[in-house]
Amino acid sequence: MKMVYCFVWMIIGMLFINNRGIAKEISSTNQWHLYYNSRFHYQICYPPMMIPQGESDNGDGQLFIAKDGAIIRVYGSYRLDQDFSKNVTEISQWMVGGKGRIAYRSYHPQWAVVSGYDKEGKIFYTKLLKGTEDRITVVVLTYSAKLKFIYNPLSATIASCLKNTE
Repeated sequence: MKMVYCFVWMIIGMLFINNRGIAKEISSTNQWHLYYNSRFHYQICYPPMMIPQGESDNGDGQLFIAKDGAIIRVYGSYRLDQDFSKNVTEISQWMVGGKGRIAYRSYHPQWAVVSGYDKEGKIFYTKLLKGTEDRITVVVLTYSAKLKFIYNPLSATIASCLKNTE
């Protein structure tokens, strides 16, 4: 019986090490792709396993979906209310809905990050970037908690390559 336990833990350990290796390999940005939005003047990089779904009809952004169900949603918007902190609060409330919760929040005059669990129990990571004039750019990465070993390290890379191009 001890042999069986040892074997099971050995397999689990190999899977854990392999999964960390996958995350490290994917987080290397030399294989990532670039999406540029000409309407709202921003760009973002995305990992190779995310499949672009085509720019939205109104040209504000795009959805990227991985086979494992993870989603990157990026879009630009006009800020009807010029108060950036109010925009951050509204988008955060929309993300968590009635059942989710915010686990982390960082606010700066030109950008903000909010992460936590959405109304479906999935992990979300959101970065909001204040654009020129009355524009705002939002990127949201959503994924199952089971996949955090892959997507937690990638969220920082995704956020760091979100840039205004104007």
